[in-house]
Amino acid sequence: MGEFSRRYGHLALCGLLSVVGCAGPSAEKSGGGSGKLPPQVLDTSDVAEMIAALPGSSPRCQGGLCQCREIDASGRGNAETDAESAPPAPGFKRFELRTGRGDDTMRITIEGVGTFVKSGANPEARCIYVDLPAGAHRVRYHITAANPTQGAEPRLRISEYGEKFKRWYRTFGFRCTDGSQPCTKDLARDEFDRLAKQTDGKFDPCGSTKVQGLRFSTDREADAAVGDFNLQLVLNTYKFTPRFAPDTPNCKGLSKPAGSAAAAADDGEMSVQPAK
Repeated sequence: MGEFSRRYGHLALCGLLSVVGCAGPSAEKSGGGSGKLPPQVLDTSDVAEMIAALPGSSPRCQGGLCQCREIDASGRGNAETDAESAPPAPGFKRFELRTGRGDDTMRITIEGVGTFVKSGANPEARCIYVDLPAGAHRVRYHITAANPTQGAEPRLRISEYGEKFKRWYRTFGFRCTDGSQPCTKDLARDEFDRLAKQTDGKFDPCGSTKVQGLRFSTDREADAAVGDFNLQLVLNTYKFTPRFAPDTPNCKGLSKPAGSAAAAADDGEMSVQPAK
């Protein structure tokens, strides 16, 4: 069991894993569901943070700093500011990882790629833009409270860029509270219960990425404000290009003629190839 699991005790969300047999404090899991889960989803070890800084892959990033695109309270962007002036390389997809506001120290690590850090007296949200190949990528979000008595406010948004429509899909969002009260383990669990309703891990049905293997841990008891909070997840991104624009009312079905070879190869439910 990893370091923060030993220190804080593990809580896992079985609904997003599409597996059965979750029980006990270490949340043991056995296979189930579609049978297509990559091994990263079942890996309960900690994602190591002590690696190189995440390089910004978007033209929004200059000199090691990235300018966050404009979004509304629901995480939606707009056609005027969403478009990337340079797309990701063929075979890659671009992701925006956005922290919450506040002076807490926040780290976002993509296993084997790098770590992004927000720290110091900087209340504005920060973003990093990363290009990833299709496959399963383990991600760790770690926040440490600037004021341990007041507690931390965990918040993370992940969005996927669609070059076809030049818009961003709202891949995932986690926020423990609305800022009116401290985040506690109980409140974090309530948020996980809400997220568990999306059992296939595809929070934006129009996109091409699922979020699976979701788990969290804290350093405090159930009703105390968290001072140290860890969230781990797997970005499971598929090769196909999203066929529908973000927020299309019905994203199911194929845009190509049913039964065609091209449609069958682009159905969005291909077997998962773990990232190397």
